[in-house]
Amino acid sequence: MCDRGFARKSELTAHMSVVHLRQRPYACGFKCGQAFNHFATRRDHEKSRHGMTWNQYLKAQAQANLQGVPPPTVQGYNDGKPEHTYL
Repeated sequence: MCDRGFARKSELTAHMSVVHLRQRPYACGFKCGQAFNHFATRRDHEKSRHGMTWNQYLKAQAQANLQGVPPPTVQGYNDGKPEHTYL
C-alpha cells in the first residue's frame, strides 16, 4: 500500500485504519454527523462547534439535574437531534 515503516505493530494498525481504510471511529457526541480519526480531533471539533466536549456537557447536565435547573444549551444540539445535517 505504501512504503511507511513502523517500530510497533500498533502504529501500523493505526496508520492502516486511518490512512488506507479511512476509518473514522470517533463520532461527535452531539450527533451532528461528524466523525474523526482521532479522539483529540473530535474533542477540538466539539469545543469549537458546540462550545464544550460531550463529557463536559454530560457533567453539566448532571449538575443541572441535581440543582433542579434546565440543562445547558449547546450550539448545534437539540435533545439528541442534530440541528444541522452535514453532507
